[in-house]
Amino acid sequence: MRQYLASIWRFLSHLYASIWRFLSHLARSFSASCSLYRHNIDDNFVQRQP
Repeated sequence: MRQYLASIWRFLSHLYASIWRFLSHLARSFSASCSLYRHNIDDNFVQRQP
């Protein structure tokens, strides 16, 4: 029984770690694309000024 619980715990912790890594990667790429988007908007705005 203890072996069963240990294997379940190991599986859940591994799952949680992989999900957390995926979410942090997603958030990092999302913030990078947002900053890139803002940078492009700023460039366009500056170019439009006479």
